[in-house]
Amino acid sequence: EFEASWTALRRAAVARPFGDPKALQEASAKMDDWCERFLAVLREESEPLYTKPEAERLLGLIHKAASLERWSADPEAAFHLTWAYVGLRRELGQPITNARLAELGSLVPPSVRSGPYSQRTFWAGELTPTTARFELRLEQINAHRADEFLKRFRRLTDEK
Repeated sequence: EFEASWTALRRAAVARPFGDPKALQEASAKMDDWCERFLAVLREESEPLYTKPEAERLLGLIHKAASLERWSADPEAAFHLTWAYVGLRRELGQPITNARLAELGSLVPPSVRSGPYSQRTFWAGELTPTTARFELRLEQINAHRADEFLKRFRRLTDEK
C-alpha cells in the first residue's frame, strides 16, 4: 500500500506548478492514514521491525549512500542520510562522540529534531510544530559543500 500511496502523492505534487490541490489533499489523507496504521503496528509489536543484523546492514547501506558524491552533493539528501545514520546508530547503541557530531552538525542538522525543521512548542496544552523557517533552511542548502560534508561524514562514520 505504501508504494501506491506514495506514488499518488508524488504525482499530485507535480501535476502542475504547486501541485493539484484537490488531488494533493486526497493523496495526503491516504498517505497519512497509511502512516498512522504503520505506526500503530510498530507500537503494538513486541519485536523490533528490524533484527539487529538487519539494522546493521541498513546502517551500512545508509553509510554507503551518504558517502557517494551522487547523494552528498544534494543538501536535502545529505540531511536525510545524516538523520537516518545518526538515529539508527543511537538505536543500535553505537554512540557517536559529541565532538564529531558537532563537527558534522555545523554543516547539516544532526537530527530531524534539530531546529528549525521539527522544533516543537507548547501551546494551549498541546505540542504543535513551529512555523517553517524557510530562510534559514535555504541558507543552509545554499551553503552546502559536498566535499566538506563527505569529509566530516566519513570522520563521523570512522568511529564505528
